[in-house]
Amino acid sequence: MVFLTRLKARCIWSWSGVLATWRSEYSFRSWVWVNLGSALLAFALPLTAAERALILALGLLVLAAGMSMLRWPVIYLGRWLRNRLT
Repeated sequence: MVFLTRLKARCIWSWSGVLATWRSEYSFRSWVWVNLGSALLAFALPLTAAERALILALGLLVLAAGMSMLRWPVIYLGRWLRNRLT
């Protein structure tokens, strides 16, 4: 039961991080649109499965790298909220 509670909290915090990045980082929004376009082209063009997988994986890697800058502010916010609530 503790695992599911922690998993739920992690999912909520991860989604909050994505939304915060979307709202504050123009570069992240641009990369999301570029990745959506490249994903659509990857499925529209006659590519092999490996080529599609590579395009999609590298796109996700770019997005993850763009979001990594918010890791520590989110951690500190979580610690602050935990201290305030307990």
